Amino acid sequence: MAQINRVRVARKFAGICEKCSNKIFKGAPYKWIGVKPPGDRPGARRIRCGDCDDWHEWDYNPSLGAQCHKVAHDTEYHLRYSRSYDDEAGAERVMRDAAAEIRIFANTRQVSADRTRYVFGEKNFRTVQFTQDAEALRRWARQIGNWRCPPLPEPELTDCSLCSAKRMDLDAGGDAACAECQGAGRYYPEKPGEEQLEDWRHEIADDAIEVLEGCPL
Repeated sequence: MAQINRVRVARKFAGICEKCSNKIFKGAPYKWIGVKPPGDRPGARRIRCGDCDDWHEWDYNPSLGAQCHKVAHDTEYHLRYSRSYDDEAGAERVMRDAAAEIRIFANTRQVSADRTRYVFGEKNFRTVQFTQDAEALRRWARQIGNWRCPPLPEPELTDCSLCSAKRMDLDAGGDAACAECQGAGRYYPEKPGEEQLEDWRHEIADDAIEVLEGCPL
C-alpha cells in the first residue's frame, strides 16, 4: 500500500484533485501519494483534496491481485447498499456476476502460464506460479458463485395505510371493506418493508465477506 501523506494547510496552490477536479488553493487541506511505475520511469505524485476519499490499492496498482480486491470490494458494497435487488435470487446473482469477473482474471493468468511454458518450459518458476494462481482464482470463483444467501426475514405486522387514510378515529378499527386488512387496521404485507430489507442487506453483506475476502493473490 502506498503511504498517504496528509497536509492540513497548503502553503501554496497545490494543484487539482484527481478525483473531483476541484482546485486546491493555499490554506486548504489535501493529501498525496507517490506512485512509482514499473521500470526506470520516474515516479509521480497524485493529489486529492481533503474532502475526497483516500486511495484504494487498485486506484494506483494495475496488478491482477489489486483488481481482484476491487471486485470483492465493489461486490460487498453493492450487496450492502444497493436497492437493485430485494430477494435471495437477486443477491446470489450479484455474487455470480463477481464470480464471472474472477474467472476472467483466472483465464488471464492461465494465458500468462501458457506463454511462459512455451518460452521457458514447464518447470520454470513463473510457469508454476502462474498456473497455481489460475487454479486458485478458479477455486475462489467457484466459492463465490456457490454462495447461498441468508433467507429474507418474515414481514412484520404493518399499519394499513389505506384504512388510516379513510378513518378519522384510528381506534375505531379498520374498514371492513379494505382489501389490505379486511377491517383489522393492521396486516402482514407480502414482502418485508424497506427498513427490514436494509437490515437484511447488511446481514448478507457480512455473510458474503467471508467468501469475498478469500482472494488468493
